[in-house]
Amino acid sequence: MDGSCKTIPEAFALGPIDAEPQRNLIRGTRGTITLEPRIMDVLCLLAEHAGDVVSRDLLIEDVWHLEHGGDDSLSRAISVLRKAFRDAGAVEEIIETIPKRGYRLKVRVVRRHRAIQQFRLRPWLKPVDCGHRH
Repeated sequence: MDGSCKTIPEAFALGPIDAEPQRNLIRGTRGTITLEPRIMDVLCLLAEHAGDVVSRDLLIEDVWHLEHGGDDSLSRAISVLRKAFRDAGAVEEIIETIPKRGYRLKVRVVRRHRAIQQFRLRPWLKPVDCGHRH
């Protein structure tokens, strides 16, 4: 991966979709989709700024390290992400285009704790009750 997942290095959820940046995977009710590393980097950058509009310029500079150009690459990345979300089972649009500004995630981003992530990856593991009561 190119390193854009700075503040969300582990798994996170985007509404009905789970993302695992370290493995370049997204998972939903219809299956698991593998993403190209730069496409995952775009998703991570949007997730790091969840709810905010992320400019095309910032996405291009951070992911492709270009000051100019890269518009076609970014447009393709957003298109691939939208298709991957649909293929994984998302019904509603997750990425919103803000004309002349950039893109914004329309869903809440929830970071997944490593233990939860491991449990999801290994469903045969059962939670252990340590006897702690609150």
